[in-house]
Amino acid sequence: MAAQSRVAAVTGANKGIGLAIVRQLALQYPKSPLKSGPFLIYLTARSEERGAEAVKTLESDPQLKEAKVLTQDGGNTTIKFYALDISQTKSIQEFSAFLKKEHPDGLDVVINNAGIMFDGIAMQGFDANVVKKTLETNY
Repeated sequence: MAAQSRVAAVTGANKGIGLAIVRQLALQYPKSPLKSGPFLIYLTARSEERGAEAVKTLESDPQLKEAKVLTQDGGNTTIKFYALDISQTKSIQEFSAFLKKEHPDGLDVVINNAGIMFDGIAMQGFDANVVKKTLETNY
């Protein structure tokens, strides 16, 4: 793998705000005064299937194609998926070890977008474990 000048990681990036952040990072990097060579963005999410689909969506995005920012189109930005569940300590530790090995100089950008919310829980079914898990994940 070629050395990357800049490396970013965006959590919870398979849809919504996270996906939009990855897209904007790819679009804006070529215009940035921080541009200093290749840019690698890790799009992270829990689901490998949804994460891979998000990368495909970005690789076929008309605006990204027109701007020619991705390496496949002649640009210098690469988007890679990494399965990461921020509610699981083991998953976080594995991602951290991977990053330390692959990028010993560290990351240039980290956007912790991932969060959870328990839908459809009636107040009578709401207990301390739900509150604890939500706070541990989101804060």
